Amino acid sequence: MRSDKYRLVSRAVLELLPENGPGLTAEELVRRLGQVLPLPLFPSDASVRWFMTAVRIDLEARGLIRRVGPRKPARYLAYQGQSSSTVVAAPLSILIPDWGTPELPAYPQARR
Repeated sequence: MRSDKYRLVSRAVLELLPENGPGLTAEELVRRLGQVLPLPLFPSDASVRWFMTAVRIDLEARGLIRRVGPRKPARYLAYQGQSSSTVVAAPLSILIPDWGTPELPAYPQARR
């Protein structure tokens, strides 16, 4: 996964997930991410879903988000005090180098 895409999706996930309440299901999160992620980088809902799943699993393992509720579908919340300002570094990989990309605005033009 490209580090710029990881940072963009992780920042959006942390911003979109509430800290309390019932939380969001994975499908609700995909729909909301599809509205804020840049269309040129994430051209389809399938790509949004794939990146959201990978980032969600990583953020959950890092303790930045949590799964709540005993029933399916699972719901997710951000831990209190976590926000989009939380710096989430892309995981290092020996398989996919970080070639670096130009900085992108946080949320370019929304999908139509």
